[in-house]
Amino acid sequence: MPSLYPQEQKRLDFLCHLEELRRRILFSLCAVLIAGIFSFLRYDLILSVVKAPIAGMVPSLIFLGPTEVFTAIVKICFISGIILASPFILYQFWAFISPAIDHNIRGRAVIWCIAAFFLLLVGVAFSYFIAIPAALKFLLNFGNDIATPQITLEKYLSFFLKLPEVEGALPMVSIERTMLREEKNSFTVIDIDNIKIKDSQFQIPHDYKYFNAKY
Repeated sequence: MPSLYPQEQKRLDFLCHLEELRRRILFSLCAVLIAGIFSFLRYDLILSVVKAPIAGMVPSLIFLGPTEVFTAIVKICFISGIILASPFILYQFWAFISPAIDHNIRGRAVIWCIAAFFLLLVGVAFSYFIAIPAALKFLLNFGNDIATPQITLEKYLSFFLKLPEVEGALPMVSIERTMLREEKNSFTVIDIDNIKIKDSQFQIPHDYKYFNAKY
């Protein structure tokens, strides 16, 4: 991988790191925006994929407000933009943190990241093909003799997006906890249960500065 910084710039202060972070975030946001616009142009295809798990269980989805359909489409396209731009976002994230990772453990860090991303895809696929259809079938049949189900597009989207988030996040959290436990002397140690950074050491290879922070 080519060097992230020019050869003539040997030392970076804290503000330079913040500027680099801002640049990476702006690149990622631009990628999400471009992917979201592309998704909006094909929102009919995306909606057909989203509505596939509930097809045949209800006659059709309904909406109660004049802006509900437009808001739902914008929300779907935004999430689709994030998914389509995720490889570029991951590259920007890796390009920013890779100089701070020791060369001896950089290979293992790449393996952990690939494993986490793969498990995320497996969790989302399991949710889409198995968990969501099974949950919809049980919930709709459970109260079918009491009332006729009429589901709004907004309510269905909220339900549709919750399960993939949980199924995809759980394996990634397990990978992250394992990685942090094994590499606690090299990476920032984060207490996930308390959402509090205990100790961090940011190290740039070669002649760059060292940053130690206590929170």
